[in-house]
Amino acid sequence: MAQFLDNLFQQHYRRLPIAIHTSTKPAKETAALAIHKHYHKEFEIIGVLSGTCDFTIDQKEWHVKKGDVLLIPPYSLHYGSTPPREHFEHFCICFDLSLLQTDFFDRQFEAGTIDIVRLLEHGNPDTETFFEIAYHIFRQRQAMPASWELVVEGGLLTFFGLLRQKNYIFSNLRESARDDFGQNVLHYISQNYCQSITSRDLAAWLSYSQGYFCRRFHATFSCSFQLYLCHYRLSKARLLLAQESISVEETARRVGFNHTGYFVRQFHAAYGCTPKQFQKSQTTENVFQPYQPAD
Repeated sequence: MAQFLDNLFQQHYRRLPIAIHTSTKPAKETAALAIHKHYHKEFEIIGVLSGTCDFTIDQKEWHVKKGDVLLIPPYSLHYGSTPPREHFEHFCICFDLSLLQTDFFDRQFEAGTIDIVRLLEHGNPDTETFFEIAYHIFRQRQAMPASWELVVEGGLLTFFGLLRQKNYIFSNLRESARDDFGQNVLHYISQNYCQSITSRDLAAWLSYSQGYFCRRFHATFSCSFQLYLCHYRLSKARLLLAQESISVEETARRVGFNHTGYFVRQFHAAYGCTPKQFQKSQTTENVFQPYQPAD
C-alpha cells in the first residue's frame, strides 16, 4: 500500500525548520509526473518560474503557469504533472508553521476552522507581491548570508500577515458559525469528541430538536454533524500517532472510535495511508522538533 508521507526534505534544515528546492522538468510528448504524490506536516509555498503544470491538491485540480503562487497547507495530499509538450520550472519553500512564532495558524488549520486560497494567479497585483516575497525568502535560504534567519522569519511573517489582511486566509465556517451556535458546537465537540456522542446529544445540550439541530449544523458547517465529528477525531488521532508511542487500537479508543477497523478505513480514506504506516513514518530522525525562538 502506498505511503505518501514525505519528510525527507527535513534533512536539509539549517538552523531553522525550513527547506527549499528548485527544479526544471523538460517538455515531453506526453504528460509527465513533475511532483510525486505526497504530503507532509509543513506548509509549502510553490512559485512558478516558467512553464505550466497541472496540480492536484486534496483531490481538487489547479492549472498553474508562470508567475503563479501555489499555497499548500499541512497534510494536504498533492502532486503535479506537466501537460504534453510543456516544461515546468519552479521553486518551493517548506517550513514548520512554528516559525511564525504563534500557534494560531497551526491550531486553526488542524481544527479545520480556517482555510487558505490555494492558487494566487499571475496578473493579480497581490500575486506579484507574494511572488516577490516568496522568492526573496527562497534566495535568502539558498545563499544563507549573515542574519538570513531574521530575514526569512520576517519574510514569512509579512507573507502570512498579508494573506490574512487581504482575506486569502479565511474562516472555513459560514458567517452564521460565528454566532453563539457555531461557537457552542465547536466547544462541545472539543470537550467531548473522545466520548460516544451523537447529534441527539448535542441537540439536547443546546435545547433544540434533533431535526432543527441537524439542519442548522449543515447550514453552518456545510456538512453533516457525523462527517465533521469523524474528521475532527481523525485530526486528533493524527496528532497522537505523530507525538506518542501508542497502538492503533488505543488511538482509536482515545479519540472516540468504537471500532478499530472503521477507524483504519476512515484514516486511510482521509490521508492515503493506514494509521500504522503514518506512525512508522514519524521516526525520530525524520521529525524536526518545533522551533523555539531564542530569548
